[in-house]
Amino acid sequence: MGRLRFLIALWAAKATRSGLRLLRRRGTQLPGRVALKLCPDFLARVGRPARVLAVTGTNGKTTVCNLIIDLLKLDSWRVLANDYGSNTVVGLCACLAAGAGLDGRSRHDIAVFEVDERSSRLIYPHLAPDLLVVTNLFRDTIMRNAHAEFIAGFLDSAIPAQTELILNADDLISSGLAPANRRRHFALGRLDSDQVEPENLIVDITCCPRCQTELVFDYRRYHHIGRAHCPACDFASPTADYLGQSVDLVGQTMTVVEDGQAWDYPLVSDSIVNAYNQMAALAALRWLGLDHAKIARLMAQVSIVSTRFGRFEAGGVTVMTQLMKDENALACSRVFDHVKRYPGRKVVVAATNYFAYSKDWSENTYWMWCADFEFLADPSITQLVLWSPRIEDVVLRLLWAGCDMSKVVVARSEAEAAERAILDPDQPVFVLYSMDGLPFAERTCRRLLARAEAQARSGLDRAAGPRAGTPAGSADPAGVEAEAVRP
Repeated sequence: MGRLRFLIALWAAKATRSGLRLLRRRGTQLPGRVALKLCPDFLARVGRPARVLAVTGTNGKTTVCNLIIDLLKLDSWRVLANDYGSNTVVGLCACLAAGAGLDGRSRHDIAVFEVDERSSRLIYPHLAPDLLVVTNLFRDTIMRNAHAEFIAGFLDSAIPAQTELILNADDLISSGLAPANRRRHFALGRLDSDQVEPENLIVDITCCPRCQTELVFDYRRYHHIGRAHCPACDFASPTADYLGQSVDLVGQTMTVVEDGQAWDYPLVSDSIVNAYNQMAALAALRWLGLDHAKIARLMAQVSIVSTRFGRFEAGGVTVMTQLMKDENALACSRVFDHVKRYPGRKVVVAATNYFAYSKDWSENTYWMWCADFEFLADPSITQLVLWSPRIEDVVLRLLWAGCDMSKVVVARSEAEAAERAILDPDQPVFVLYSMDGLPFAERTCRRLLARAEAQARSGLDRAAGPRAGTPAGSADPAGVEAEAVRP
């Protein structure tokens, strides 16, 4: 009876998925919900590929998953992945149902799953990964994840004993997960920009987790990422099995050292965060048996998914879109720091809390006071255009951060935000958007590029539009109808 119930659930999930595709709707969770409703132990019964690789962590798990998937597909692996789906139990059920034949058997060489940290207790007992990659553990959305130590304890209790681990040696929290499990570590060697004293508002670990003595940092990269040791016991950052050295973010190259041998690699991004993501993906591919020469060759063919980062040019103006995951203070801080460190002068157009809060969201603005908005006060940022349903909170935070308010433009709509941004071939424009703000980023990018093309056709070297401080009621030069700010 159990087998029949499972097959009915599988066929119903497949039929649901086919119906959604006919309606041109993605609906990645609904087939999984149908499967679990009809067969509560669906995850334990559905066929899985011979190897299952999972990726979890506070930040970077989507990027690492996408890199691994893209690289394996380039190497002709048949990959089952929830790259466009939910990373919770219903999303994995939907993915496995889609990847199985009508008899429930898997048709793939490997499964690569992004797994939400809080969902691990529901997933791993039924679908134990052969390899688990943990990108990092930071303070996350406080309403759901409390603090980093809470999530670390959550994962410690959920990771199966037989699962092998790939861990970040530079993360003092996640590097010690599940100490009895087999593990390999990745890290980045010391950089010229590293410091000893913290420059971030948040550092999630300052004392030894064994004896509570204050840790001594050999160097810090950001927050608690770096190398440290305890002066009172033998606790210290672990040695990396895969070490990225000579990291050149401008030239986008690095050298990877394993067992004393070195290989040259291209970087997929000019962001130090994505250098860590690339090291995590590299370590996973080494676990799968790919050699360094092949991995380096494949990495030269991939890029960060455009919904996370995009770069566009028109009329001599460069526009870059970048996800900043508001309500996640650490993710915002990393993006703000990346923008600050980007060479030369630049313009920033930012939308936080893009949609007005629904009943499922909290109006807690705690994250703003943990994120390093101080980085946006850097003199290299010549204009900061803001649009948000919670604009007053954002302006207050920028005032507290010491931002020069003469450079700040408070837009009344997203159309106005695009029209008031300075367009200058010598200054790239960064469009920063929150998790629910991808439509804003896409529309704003199109508007900026259209303005740049029109500007180039008219023979202007500089934008003739209003600069920071121009009254909000200025005429709309492109004739774009202003949109009302959401309540």
